[in-house]
Order: sequence, then C-alpha cells, then structure tokens
Amino acid sequence: MIVFASDLDNTLIFSYKKRQQCQNPTICVETKEGKELSFMTKKAYDKLQAVASSLIFVPITTRSVEQYQRITFFEKKYPQYALTTNGGILLYENQIEKNWLFETKQMIESSEKELEKAKEILKKDMAICFEIRKVDDIFIYTKSMEPEKTAKILSQQLDLEKVFVDTNGEKIYVFPKILSKGLAIKRLKNFLQCDTIFSAGDSGFDISMLEEADISYWSGKEKVMMKKGICHVYQQNVTNFAEYILTEIEKQVSKI
Repeated sequence: MIVFASDLDNTLIFSYKKRQQCQNPTICVETKEGKELSFMTKKAYDKLQAVASSLIFVPITTRSVEQYQRITFFEKKYPQYALTTNGGILLYENQIEKNWLFETKQMIESSEKELEKAKEILKKDMAICFEIRKVDDIFIYTKSMEPEKTAKILSQQLDLEKVFVDTNGEKIYVFPKILSKGLAIKRLKNFLQCDTIFSAGDSGFDISMLEEADISYWSGKEKVMMKKGICHVYQQNVTNFAEYILTEIEKQVSKI
C-alpha cells in the first residue's frame, strides 16, 4: 500500500491573494458562504486526480475538521482518509474515526491544564486581535498583533514539558507537546499498514511529518533530517509546488 500524506495550505492549495499572482489556469477548491478562498492550478488538480487513482491520498492539516471539509478535491466525494487538527483527528469517509480520537484524547490528557492556562493568559494579552479558540477541543488558536511578544509570554508562563507554543505570521498556537504531524504519520503507518509514504509540506509544522516519510518534498528554509528516507527540496520558481510534487510522485509510483 502506497500513501501520499500531504499538507494543504501553500503546499497543494493556495489563497485568493496568491491566485492573483498565478498566471496559469486555476480551479477553486474551497468556498465559504459563496466566497472563493483556495485554489489549485488546473494542471495540479488534474494530476491529483491521476495520482489519487494509484495510491491513497491523505490530506494532513492543522485546519479544524470544519475548515478542512470546505475543500473539494474530487467531484462528489472526499478523500477516503484525512488527518485534521494537526493529526489529532482522523476522518474516514469524511466522518471522525472514534478510536483514533479516543487515543488522541488519552495522549493529550496531561496537557489539558496547560491548555486551559494558555487561554487565561491570552485573555489578558492586549495584543490579541481574534477570538481564542480550542480547535476541535485539542489545541489553542488565536491571532496577535504582536505574535513574537505573545509567544514569549506564553512560553515563559506555561509548562513546556506539556505544551509547545508556535506562530505563523499573526497566528498563535498552543499544542499539546505530543501532538505533531510526525506522530500522526507514525500512527497512520500502523493504522493502514502501508508500505511506502510520500509526504509534502512547506512550514515548520510539517518537518516532523516529512522526517517520518519514505520520500518527502519540501519547500521551506529549515533543514529536514530524514530518519530513513529521501527528502527532495523544491527549487523556488521552477514551477508550481503542487505541480512539482505530483509530477515527481507520478514518476516514483511508476517505478514501484
């Protein structure tokens, strides 16, 4: 069994703002209340249809279940499996896999007090410019006008043996320490009993996932330390990242 576990935002799909800079034909793959939010190039979209017919495509994202379910990769169906909420939730046929979630809840139980503490700290932070959410009851998310300062305050006051603090632009995250996309890939290997995992990503959230895969595709600046496989670093401006990934996976699958 071959699996392609891929990050979504800025890996396979891109925003309306980036679409304005794209010169290739595009297809909208995400809408909210009639507003077009995310896109793929038509070439990448068509290649995904072809690739998904020869392996198991598993989206893996920090998005919530609700945010993920706004995306349409295929006509009239969702991918059979998807990992949302930084890998804390597995969807099977677009429904939450209860055993996976139960196991996640057991793993993050020791982090719950620190997550609640993080919410209280954030409520007092005058730089917060968005609601404070506990995403799918698994991790904390909000936005700050001074993200580095907010992250520093959280890191100084929280038990970093139980949780970790991360930022992405103005976005602030507090995750249970154990929760990562890398752990999700380990669990997925056991769950699906797969032989080969391809993976792709663009941000620090994705590094642990890429390191656990057999063949990875990476567009970020940090160094990826593969445990056993091979990591291909995307050369910027060569082509659209998604097109590059899917073209390369097509080639690799044909050899297996």
